[in-house]
Amino acid sequence: MPESTIERSDREQLLAVLADRAKFVRTETLRLIAIAKSGHYTSVFSCAEIFAAL
Repeated sequence: MPESTIERSDREQLLAVLADRAKFVRTETLRLIAIAKSGHYTSVFSCAEIFAAL
């Protein structure tokens, strides 16, 4: 059964929101590391992707 346009649109909107949140986490991480002048960002970037995928 083909999915309706509304269902597809809702899913695309949700994916866009999740991608935006993951981008925010990555950007904020870089900002905070720059302020602290120290830090490890790779694990935070991975976590942002995992949270967005869940």
